[in-house]
Amino acid sequence: MKVKELFEGKQVGTLYHFTSYNALLGILAEDEIMLDAYGRVSLTRSKTFDINPRMSFSTGKTAVTITLDGDKLSEKYAVKPFNYFFRNNLNNIKSLRTELQASEQRLKEYKKLNYKTHVKKTEEYIKELEAKIEKEKNPPKPSFDTDEQEERLEKPITQAGKYILEIKTNFGKDLWGYDERIAKAVEKYKSKYPHIKFQIG
Repeated sequence: MKVKELFEGKQVGTLYHFTSYNALLGILAEDEIMLDAYGRVSLTRSKTFDINPRMSFSTGKTAVTITLDGDKLSEKYAVKPFNYFFRNNLNNIKSLRTELQASEQRLKEYKKLNYKTHVKKTEEYIKELEAKIEKEKNPPKPSFDTDEQEERLEKPITQAGKYILEIKTNFGKDLWGYDERIAKAVEKYKSKYPHIKFQIG
């Protein structure tokens, strides 16, 4: 069963990789989506989601949208979900449990000393901690507005054209001279991967 699951991959669906003009030229030349400065390839299930407002089309960092076949990608690569807003739940639970254990120890001491007021307050505090732990175990499902739907790979995507469905540039004609350079690179890439849909310029 484990072997079967390994080769089947998982149902990921369509993924998107946003990048710059220069990075696109590199991808087309090397047939590889390389790791970023943090040692990862960042993908998203959202066609329009942008976690950082500064990474807008005007800065060039999301000037290119690359659409990938996530299911096919997952057959070779470990595609791991990542969420900026809910990634700290496990750390929160660990911290709350440490505090709970300390509070339970204090409660025992207060009972021995017959500190009734302290006992009552500590029991109430323990109930609050237990409720917080349960809440962290079952966080609310993030809405589309708060879930960047990010997936990450810890290896570069080699022979990237096998997984790419579409490459779309989100800029006007002849912007900074990129059109001509990209057009030439695209023609070469098309001959190797005719299935890829291109929307350039």
